[in-house]
Amino acid sequence: MKRFITSLITFCGLCVPSCLAQYNITIDEAYEKITKDKKIQLIDVRTPSEFASGHIEGAKNIDFKSPDFEKQIAKLKKRKPVLLYCRSGNRSLQAIKNFRNVGFNKKPIYNMVGGILAWQKKYPVVKD
Repeated sequence: MKRFITSLITFCGLCVPSCLAQYNITIDEAYEKITKDKKIQLIDVRTPSEFASGHIEGAKNIDFKSPDFEKQIAKLKKRKPVLLYCRSGNRSLQAIKNFRNVGFNKKPIYNMVGGILAWQKKYPVVKD
């Protein structure tokens, strides 16, 4: 029994912080967070040309494919939650690792499942 409890505590100690830091959310949940939480940092990780073709109002574009992606995201506020999106949700999910690498470990990192493709079916986008 002691071995089980020790193993459980060790497992939770290793997994819980990363589990708490990442949430996959729907477009409706993302819309609610964007409109109600003024502290949220909305980051579009698509290329600049994709961003210009239509993005969520208020989003900051930081290209996941950029060689200095981690350097750029390191400039963001680590004490504020982050909501990431891309075209379909794949790049933004991958980008979470980079956010953790530069110290985003205390506040949630949200990944919008379905990306801008799902978003624009229901909510508006702006174009540059």
